[in-house]
Amino acid sequence: MPDLSSNPVDYAALLAQGVSAWNEWRSHLYNACFSEKKGSDRSLPHLNLRGINLQGAKLARINFRDCNLRGVNLSGADLSEAKLYCANLNKANLSGANLQGANLSRANLAGVNLTGANLVGANLSRTNLSGYNFGGYDLQRVNFAQSNLTNAQFHGANLTQANLQRSDLQHAIFTKTILYQTRFRYANLERANFKGCNLTRMDFRSASLSKANFRQANLTDARLTQADLRESVLVGAVLHRANLTSAKLNEAICVNLDGQSANFQGASLTKAQFTNANLSQTNFQGSNLQEAMLDHANLTGANLKNTKFARAKLTEATLVNAVLVQTNLSFARLNGANLVGANLFKANLQNADLHTASLVGVDLTQCDLRGANLTGANLLGADMSSAWLVGAILPDGTSQRW
Repeated sequence: MPDLSSNPVDYAALLAQGVSAWNEWRSHLYNACFSEKKGSDRSLPHLNLRGINLQGAKLARINFRDCNLRGVNLSGADLSEAKLYCANLNKANLSGANLQGANLSRANLAGVNLTGANLVGANLSRTNLSGYNFGGYDLQRVNFAQSNLTNAQFHGANLTQANLQRSDLQHAIFTKTILYQTRFRYANLERANFKGCNLTRMDFRSASLSKANFRQANLTDARLTQADLRESVLVGAVLHRANLTSAKLNEAICVNLDGQSANFQGASLTKAQFTNANLSQTNFQGSNLQEAMLDHANLTGANLKNTKFARAKLTEATLVNAVLVQTNLSFARLNGANLVGANLFKANLQNADLHTASLVGVDLTQCDLRGANLTGANLLGADMSSAWLVGAILPDGTSQRW
């Protein structure tokens, strides 16, 4: 490797000759290092540029890879498409700098000042920007993949087409953020705040969203397959046609949610709260809603085949024309529920509370109604062929003994 200590280079003078001269020198330096090194170790020597004032410098496409720029003043500098990979920018001043398309992957950005910087299309992957305030920044097409952005603030920022996949965004704030075609796949978004955000068609597949705040957010057509939404808050959120296949929503608060035509197939929703939610035409096939609260929920035309509703609360819920084939509703509360035209073929309704429920025209063939309470229920036109009624309390208040 060339001995830079015995042959000191005046970096400031070299930079004054322009980007082409600097990059050519670095290229020669790299070639010299490459010829002397063996195996996979082909890294450049770290160049110490501390103390050099580069304020307002024209440095577009400069190669500062692995350089020590700690505390350097780069405010207002043009660093568009610059190579800053693995550079030390600790406490560097990049305020007002043009970093459009620059590569800062793996750079040390602790204490960096990015106020007013142009970061459009920049690569900030695998960096640590924990707690940084990006409020109001234009972050279109920025690559934040695998970065540490815990407690970061994006209030009012523009993250259109930004890549946040596999990033750590715990406690991050996204209120009033523009999030169009932003990618959050596999990201850790525990306790993140998306209140009121437009998240239409957002990619949250396999993301960790436990205890996240989606209150009043628009998640129409969002992709949430295998996402972890345990204990998340979705009060008043819109999930039209959202895909939540195999997602985890245990103990999620979904009161007043509008999830029309959403897909919850195979999802885990134990103890989730869907009171007053609109779940018409939704697909819950094979999902687990044990002990869930669905009082006054609208499940008209929903696919609830093979769903687990044991001990769920569905008081005065609307299940008109719903498919409940082989569904487990044992010990469920369906008092006052509207099940007109529903299909409950081979459903398990053992010890279910169906008093005053409307079961007009319902298919209850081979249904298990042992111990069920049907007091005051309307069974007009219901088909109860081969149904088990031992111990059930019939609409007239009498008990079926066999």
